[in-house]
Amino acid sequence: MEYSIWSLWKLADKPKPNNNLFPSDFWQNCLAVIPEEDSDNNANIYYTAHLIWGPKPNFNAAGYKVYRSINNSNNFELIHTISSSNLFEYIDDSSIHNSTDTSKYFYKVTAFNNTEETEATNIVAVQYLAPPLNITLTWENNYLKISWDRIDVGNVESYYIYKKVEGCEEVLARTEPQASGGDRQTWTDYSVTKPKRTDPMFKIDYRIRTKTTDGIFSNYSPKKGIYGNTGIWKKKIVEEEDNVNYKLYQNTPNPFNPSTTIRFTIPSSTEYYSVLQNVTLKVYDILGNEVATLVDENNPAGNYEVKFNVEQSSSLSSGVYFYTLKAGSFTETKKMILMK
Repeated sequence: MEYSIWSLWKLADKPKPNNNLFPSDFWQNCLAVIPEEDSDNNANIYYTAHLIWGPKPNFNAAGYKVYRSINNSNNFELIHTISSSNLFEYIDDSSIHNSTDTSKYFYKVTAFNNTEETEATNIVAVQYLAPPLNITLTWENNYLKISWDRIDVGNVESYYIYKKVEGCEEVLARTEPQASGGDRQTWTDYSVTKPKRTDPMFKIDYRIRTKTTDGIFSNYSPKKGIYGNTGIWKKKIVEEEDNVNYKLYQNTPNPFNPSTTIRFTIPSSTEYYSVLQNVTLKVYDILGNEVATLVDENNPAGNYEVKFNVEQSSSLSSGVYFYTLKAGSFTETKKMILMK
């Protein structure tokens, strides 16, 4: 991953000079830290600190030294020396930030050559911070109310609520200050009113980040969305796993001759209204040639079963065949065996 010097300057909310020369306070603002997400063999998420900075202006550097302090912005120790004047990044793999390690890690960088070591850059910090969880969307007095679990950490300052209307760019809709108490935090989006049954189709997604007084952000929460369709409308709370409610079942019997039944499910719940979707169910031979189309129509949510009878396709011989269900963005394929 590459970052330009001026992109680091922008991270510090500094304007880029017109003459492209280094400003006098560049070194005191050029260090940035980006949490890098990774996971262990048990799929547990953790973060390491990715430090990025720029060259020291008006200094013939031979390299750079990285210093770190844990839970204290004064007692720094040297953790790494870079013997190159053209390398401006370092990943601190020794720092692990997760739900069991809530320590705050402070960093600063100096430049050095054979005769001297410069003053340090600005100090940056990184800390594990849980994203808001259990987000709910409800109607209150015809306006959309967003609720989530309050993060009970002493230095939480605010919550950044991001909103994306389908067809538009995601925007920061609200910066909501940390409440003084309670288990839940709320914000009402007065720009979204409960639609009438004749309102056109729409889709709005929300996600939230936590921010501390030190300027540290959490990862984004899972998305929560609210959907509407022409004629019939109802809210639908969704997470990022769009296909979790679709299901293609194994055909029965299998192996079969001359017929078998294939069942599938299009999402259906009391929280959803049925919306017509284009659904196809096709059979292919082992070479990928289509041999039968069992379904090709617009279906509402529900449970379905279709019979595949090879007597209607006498040219099919014994062997392995595949059937594929496509509905919206969902696709799944299963294998079946014909034994004549």
